[in-house]
Amino acid sequence: MSIPALPPLDVLLAAGGWVGAVGTITAYALVSTSRLAPTSRAFQGTNAVGATLLALSAASAGSWPSTFVNVLWAVIGLQAFLVATWLRRSGLRVAVVPVSTPVTEVAEPAQVELPATLELCGVGAATTAR
Repeated sequence: MSIPALPPLDVLLAAGGWVGAVGTITAYALVSTSRLAPTSRAFQGTNAVGATLLALSAASAGSWPSTFVNVLWAVIGLQAFLVATWLRRSGLRVAVVPVSTPVTEVAEPAQVELPATLELCGVGAATTAR
């Protein structure tokens, strides 16, 4: 009994590109229909993985502009995923206000005590006049 051969690498990369395309479009559709929050780890993780698969597929085909865009998309998605993970572990929540909500209906933001690490980075620091 012989072990079946794996498909050629270009076939696997092309299939991965299709998986990435379906994943990113599905995530976008779920956010657009308010079934998934744009700040959720599921959305950001799907974007990062999907863009990585698309970048690999585009690189294997020699499509460098598409590779470049998808590498950037993957880096942004990974960074957003890591921030969402950090926020979840620290117990902080991000408020998302729908675009259709008039500004007059938005409640005042609550005062939040920022961790010292964020204050060191300038987040939450008072702004001064120039």
